[in-house]
Amino acid sequence: MNDRRCRAQGLPFALAGFVILSALAMPACAAALDGEWQGRMECSALMPRISAPASATPAYGQPVTVALRAAKVRGAFDGEVSHEEISGTFDGSEMRLSFDGHRKNRPAWWQINLTGPVQDGNADLSGTMVGRNGEILRTCTLKLASVEFERARREARSAAMRAEQERIATAVAAAAAQERAATDRAAAEDAAARRLAAEAAEAAAAKRIADDAVAPTRTAPAGEARRLNIHRSAAASVSVSASAAPVMPDRADAVAREKVVRERAEAERSAAEKANVAKAAAKKDASDQLAQEKVDAEKARADKATADKAEQDKNKPAVKAKSTMDL
Repeated sequence: MNDRRCRAQGLPFALAGFVILSALAMPACAAALDGEWQGRMECSALMPRISAPASATPAYGQPVTVALRAAKVRGAFDGEVSHEEISGTFDGSEMRLSFDGHRKNRPAWWQINLTGPVQDGNADLSGTMVGRNGEILRTCTLKLASVEFERARREARSAAMRAEQERIATAVAAAAAQERAATDRAAAEDAAARRLAAEAAEAAAAKRIADDAVAPTRTAPAGEARRLNIHRSAAASVSVSASAAPVMPDRADAVAREKVVRERAEAERSAAEKANVAKAAAKKDASDQLAQEKVDAEKARADKATADKAEQDKNKPAVKAKSTMDL
C-alpha cells in the first residue's frame, strides 16, 4: 500500500525530469518529499479543566515551517513570549509531529501531538495539546504542503503547457504551409488553364483560317470556281521557286482538322473546369483547417491564462499573524 502511495506522490518529480537516489534505508517517497514543508496550525479555545474550569483563552493559529530529511522532521516556532520545538517522523504515508512548547515570561509548558496521512505532497494532521499534568488543553489541526513537491508539480504543469503551445504553433505553421501550397497549386492551375485557353484560341484561329481557305471552293459557282483555280494555277506557276508556298487543303483534310481542333478544345475546357474545382476544394480545406487551429490556439492561451492566475493566487504570501499564544 505504501509503495503505491510513494509511486503516486513521486509522479511530478518523474514528469519534471528529476531522478532521486538515496543510499539510506527509508521509504522511497520520504526521499522524494525531502525538503521544506509549510502550512498553518489552528488550535481551539482553551478547554475547561479542573485547574481552570472557566478559562476564556480564545482559539489561535500560527504558521508552521519544518524540514524533512531522511524520514525525520525538524522545526521550531519562536514567538514573542513562547517557543516551540518541533520533531517528528514520516514513514512514506503517515506523518507524526510533536510540538514541545513553553512560555518565555512565566512557567508554562505544553505539548501538541499531531498525526495524519500524507498524499500528493500534502499532510493533513490532527491531535491535541496537553499540559504537563496530562490534561487536554486544546484540539489542533495542521495542514502542511511540500514546497519541493509543489515546485516539481508546477514545473511539470508548465512543461506540459509549453509542449501544448509548441504543438499548436506547429499545427498552425503546418496549416499556413498547406494554405501556401494550395495557393501555389491554384496559381499553377490558373496558369495551366490560361495556357490551355490560349492553345484553344490558336486552334480556333487555325480552324477559321482553314475554313476560309476552303470556303471559295465550297460556295462559289462552277464558273467562278474554275476562274479561281485558273488564277491559283497562274500564281503557282509564277512562284514555282518558292518551296514554302501554302498548299490548299482538300475537303477531307479540313473536316478532319476541324474535328481534331473541336475535340482538343473540348478536352482543354474539361481539364480547366476540373482544375478550378480542385483549386476551390483545396482552398476550402486549408481555410477550414487554419480556422480550427486558430480556435485551438485561442483555447490553449485562455487555459494557460486561467492556470497562471490560479497559480499566482495560490502563491500569494499569506498575511503573517501573531499567535494569540504570544499575546
